[in-house]
Amino acid sequence: MGVRLRDAGGGPLFPAENPSPRFRGPAARVLDLVVRRGPVPEPGEPVVFDSEGPWRVFRRGAAHVFALHIGSGADPSEVAVVDFGAGRGVLHVRGARDFAFEHPLDEAIFSRLLADRGGLIVHACGVRLAGRGLLLAGQSGAGKSTLARLFASDADATVLSDDRVAARRTRAGARLFGTPWSGTAGLAQPAAAPLAAIVFLRHARLNRLRRIAPAEAAVRLLALSVLPYWDPPAAGRAAATGTALAAHYPAWDFGFLPDRRAVEALRRLV
Repeated sequence: MGVRLRDAGGGPLFPAENPSPRFRGPAARVLDLVVRRGPVPEPGEPVVFDSEGPWRVFRRGAAHVFALHIGSGADPSEVAVVDFGAGRGVLHVRGARDFAFEHPLDEAIFSRLLADRGGLIVHACGVRLAGRGLLLAGQSGAGKSTLARLFASDADATVLSDDRVAARRTRAGARLFGTPWSGTAGLAQPAAAPLAAIVFLRHARLNRLRRIAPAEAAVRLLALSVLPYWDPPAAGRAAATGTALAAHYPAWDFGFLPDRRAVEALRRLV
């Protein structure tokens, strides 16, 4: 599943430090997004979602309009007009900015694309061990990046991301995918693994894994997921995916100390 991003003027799309180009691959294109630089159009009305942060979503006929504010100024720096049903859109970038498709615009669009294809984005560290994937989910400060750094030192482990992973149901079972949206550890790989277990992280005075019921796992997983709330039907599909993952894969509460003993405890799950 991919986005084809093309600059109509041939300009660069990402700054040098952005990891997104490493995630280019042969995935089937589901959205063709053309970048146009210059004046940015007014997003229009009505507002269907306000993040109370740097972005808002509007409707224009069949299209969703994303307005992103980066830097100073009252006018948006980027406006993306996307028709998800038709699989195409235009990303307007103000002036001669040398990059486009900035975060969180990219994450918002991918959350919608995944919802239509049995997937969702989760605030989690993803690790591949022995060919199987662990989804280590938690809020900021729960220990995702700490565990990612510990696993990164192991030759047989691959950290898919230390902050956000994509989980997607397929005919062969659920799979985890790395994303370019890394956390404080800066770890992100364009790799995947079949899902083995879901683990909810929290700091504790000792390492303890406690198996939890699917209903509790579903509530906790959805609370940590990036759902496209600005499109209620798509948000419902993403929520159904999260509920199905919690129902079909073992889930654990993990209170842990940030050292190698936590890594060894998680290894035993796979």
